[in-house]
Amino acid sequence: MRLSLEVKPHREASALIRDKAPLLREQFERLLPEIRIRAFTVSGLTRLRTIRRVRDLIAKIPAGEDWETTRAKIQDLLASELDPKAARARAELLIRTHAFQAYQAAVWRTTQADPAVPYLQYLATEDDRVRESHRALNGLILPKSDPFWRDHYPPWEWNCRCRVRPVTRHEADQISRREQGLPEDQRLIPNEARRHRMRTGHLIRDGRAYPIAKRYDRPIGEFSWSPTDLRLSLDDLALR
Repeated sequence: MRLSLEVKPHREASALIRDKAPLLREQFERLLPEIRIRAFTVSGLTRLRTIRRVRDLIAKIPAGEDWETTRAKIQDLLASELDPKAARARAELLIRTHAFQAYQAAVWRTTQADPAVPYLQYLATEDDRVRESHRALNGLILPKSDPFWRDHYPPWEWNCRCRVRPVTRHEADQISRREQGLPEDQRLIPNEARRHRMRTGHLIRDGRAYPIAKRYDRPIGEFSWSPTDLRLSLDDLALR
């Protein structure tokens, strides 16, 4: 499905979710890891109709559907086939994974196409459940073309709740002026040397070292994605 660049990110995010093919788990596992992002499955469900209904409910989240109302509806669907005690947690995880991925992919596409937006700012969820490595990145601003985003564009690890926001050149210039005189490890806009270390999984912030390398401790394909994967054309999918 091709969408014009004028489409708002939340509308495109909904379309990206709806376009995912509903599959049973055994079918999903036969796909190549890099194209599993274009499919939708729920472990334990044996009816494609139920999987499709869950997908369609999640697709309404970016368009403004109430989170709790949608979570309750999905929970009821899951409870018809899965352990009712685990249905709520599974419903929340499904919403977070697919809605966050789709919205962030839509933001990626619109910002990459907008010459007025040369930077992206990393925003972590600031609560007691956020990973330390993700919190360490909170507020940092890098060029949207920086290779760092290949492995760290949210959600970049399982259950990641982080996001990015576009930053204009004017905003970046204002921040740079405010940061003049600060030590490099306290600046929101890293220099090239610091960005290079970040790409290799190392960050020093406020005098403390943080390991920020992406972990691959999940089975391959269980969580593997790039914001560009959702935009693969049908021809590219066929080749793969």
